[in-house]
Amino acid sequence: MTAFPLIEISGSPYNRGLQYGEQAKHLISRSVEIYKTRLDINGSQVSDLSQRVGKFLDFCSFFSKDHIDEIRGIAAGANLSFEEVLLINLRTEIVADARRDHTQSVPKSDGCTGIIVLPTRSKTGKLIHAQNWDWLDSCKETGVVIRVLPEDGIPFLTFTEAGGLARSGLNAVGISITANYLESDRDFQTSGVPLPFIRRQVLEHRHL
Repeated sequence: MTAFPLIEISGSPYNRGLQYGEQAKHLISRSVEIYKTRLDINGSQVSDLSQRVGKFLDFCSFFSKDHIDEIRGIAAGANLSFEEVLLINLRTEIVADARRDHTQSVPKSDGCTGIIVLPTRSKTGKLIHAQNWDWLDSCKETGVVIRVLPEDGIPFLTFTEAGGLARSGLNAVGISITANYLESDRDFQTSGVPLPFIRRQVLEHRHL
């Protein structure tokens, strides 16, 4: 299997996004294409994108203006609209929103698998934290590893789909994060902060 591209970004939020967008332009465009198709499959028109994104924008901006600035930079660097890059970062919530609006049932899925091996049980005496990513086959084309060197903050690595702020990763002070998709009938009843924003926030912190 071909290794995922490594993209290094640094500086202010907007400049980091600009570098990201320029380096992964074609992959980010592919991510947008994939999720626009997902909207169509779930009964929503691409023309509804601004409206669906708008439901979450205030939550995202309140949670982290820096993340929004970075997404604006990604969009500029990749020659895409802000809404298109935001779609990548809202895809779980927006697809669920579209599915609910068209009364479609939640498709059954095994989801991802995570593993933790404590230092006392590992051969090396070090913690092992790992996860596979059970998702769309087409997303194998868009996976990237981002090395983020903030202007004022903690460096970190994250694996995500191109255009995403974060998914799984670890930072320079030893905090790591993975996530499995587990859904219940109580999910997505109201709008809130999307998952990539929360994951990114974890990686940016020194303490949980």
